[in-house]
Amino acid sequence: MTKDQPLHFGSELLFRICEFFHVEIFVLGAAPDASREQLTKYLVVILTLFSSRLCGSQSRKNLRALAA
Repeated sequence: MTKDQPLHFGSELLFRICEFFHVEIFVLGAAPDASREQLTKYLVVILTLFSSRLCGSQSRKNLRALAA
């Protein structure tokens, strides 16, 4: 997965935020639309990333609670 791949899901939000702050976006070398399989893979990667971060922060809290 490259840096820009998660943008397949959040591009509209990013464009609206940039529009609000009067920032102009230029898309260079736009890739063709992602297939359904690619989007599914991206979604799985994103969910895995966030769930691992959540579990990691929860485990630190649990370790601190046990140590006290």
